Amino acid sequence: MHKILMIIAVAVTAMAFSACRTTQENMNDAYQKALAGKDEGLDIDSTIYGQQRLRLDQRTITINGVTANYTCQWVMATKDAGAKPEMLKRFNVVVGQFKQIFNAKAMRERLSANGFPDAFVVNTGEPYYYVVAAAADEASQALDILKKTEKDHNLRMKDPLPFILELPDRK
Repeated sequence: MHKILMIIAVAVTAMAFSACRTTQENMNDAYQKALAGKDEGLDIDSTIYGQQRLRLDQRTITINGVTANYTCQWVMATKDAGAKPEMLKRFNVVVGQFKQIFNAKAMRERLSANGFPDAFVVNTGEPYYYVVAAAADEASQALDILKKTEKDHNLRMKDPLPFILELPDRK
């Protein structure tokens, strides 16, 4: 009797595993659907986050013969990361960008302790977190800050950093 129960248990287990197994046909169907989606342009740019990134006004700006990366985008002060709305000015020098607020806060703390006491964090609607080294009312002032960040060997930045973030007119 014990052997019969054992055989039945093994048979039921084998059937359960075979019923859940992906077949080659299912895998081929999924692959074909993925290819069809790619052909229709369904990639990151079709997501809400991708569409927001595509709407960014990214370009370069030249002031007094010096060219810098430049973006115009709406952002909000991240209150729990050292920012207050009044800290945002028309031109903000961004030296870090993160998906996780924890990383943005950590960079802000390092900046504050190493020559950028006015550093703060802003966020986009995604949310995506930008670490601002300092803000300025005039583009030429922002360019001076940007040059300072580029000379600071303690800052490790990858393209497109650093860049000047301009707030759009609120009209």
